[in-house]
Amino acid sequence: MEKRNGIYGFNITNGLWRNLEHEDQRSEYRDICLTIQLADYEGPVSETELHRFSQMSLEVAEELNRPIIFSMDFDEALVAAGDLDRFRKELDTILVVSIVARSEIGLTMTAIHREAEKLGLKYGEDNIYHRVRKNADQHTDVLFSMANMFKPGELPKHDVDMHTSGLTFFMRLTTVSKPVDVYSDMIETARKLAKRLNGILVDQETRPVSESMTISQTKSIMKTASRMDEKGIPAGSELAKRLF
Repeated sequence: MEKRNGIYGFNITNGLWRNLEHEDQRSEYRDICLTIQLADYEGPVSETELHRFSQMSLEVAEELNRPIIFSMDFDEALVAAGDLDRFRKELDTILVVSIVARSEIGLTMTAIHREAEKLGLKYGEDNIYHRVRKNADQHTDVLFSMANMFKPGELPKHDVDMHTSGLTFFMRLTTVSKPVDVYSDMIETARKLAKRLNGILVDQETRPVSESMTISQTKSIMKTASRMDEKGIPAGSELAKRLF
């Protein structure tokens, strides 16, 4: 199947729902639950795939000689998938600010690496910098990133004589918890780096970033986060990461 799916069992011994793909084959279960994700970043589940999932579920129930209950009927599931996809498209937002060099010489890689590391940014995936944080499960979450303004975006460490005319900071609003705090951190970090590199902090239209601009953006972030809470998909939650 194209969409994320799973099979879970209610374990008789411990009274917990367990992922059967990781369970001991000797375990016994009172009930079985089959799941499929209705929408993700590639769009809603198709009618064909949902039909295939429904048929598979019916076959499993027949094989086990057990009754089956669907959480919603077929048409309701298609409507729910479409609603989720529209919600995703409407709210999925990448927030961007950039640092542009004041001089024609540009920004040197030596200075960029030195100052970025002083500000606590971590060099990593895709040869760019990230602000990272450990989540409750001790997994590392990327809060925002900083890349070369020009493709392919890399900030190579082996070419210290390289220059660039600008850097870009970016964050995905929907997939970080406390997005207002993360945005504030990103703006403050970008401002400090711009000052240290003698650059200018600008928005996507290359307008200098002002206080009123960041206040307006913060209000917009709060509105989006509130809508996600109302939908039961809080920003930065596992549900949000799966949908967006």
